[in-house]
Amino acid sequence: MIVTIERVDWQQRVTDVLALPLNVYIGLAWNGTEGSVARTSFVVRHEHLALGSLHAAMLYAAMEATCLFALLPALGKNNHAVTHDFHASVMRTVGLGETCEIDSRVVKHGRTLAFIEANAGVADKLVATARVTKSIV
Repeated sequence: MIVTIERVDWQQRVTDVLALPLNVYIGLAWNGTEGSVARTSFVVRHEHLALGSLHAAMLYAAMEATCLFALLPALGKNNHAVTHDFHASVMRTVGLGETCEIDSRVVKHGRTLAFIEANAGVADKLVATARVTKSIV
């Protein structure tokens, strides 16, 4: 028996996630998805700062959304994914006016869990990494 998964318009899901108030506040922009790699970016504004540099929560939220974007093309019509676990390491600060670019890729996608990695950078310098586990619901 051949089982086919009916795909949904995952690009519409990307649009819906970008329209969430937090992602609008961050200014998160989707720069495309190729295979299992998704790319986003945002420009650091005054309201993103904490003590003069990018607040880590803004970075974490952007990385988490980018990880979802990498997984969306693989999900079936009746599936979505929620964050089950999130680990991040920040290596350097990001300043006002800098553009933070995030790449994420699916490492492993199973029936109920997916493992995704993300890297954030500014001007080709690594800023942060994250490992996200998504539960497929």
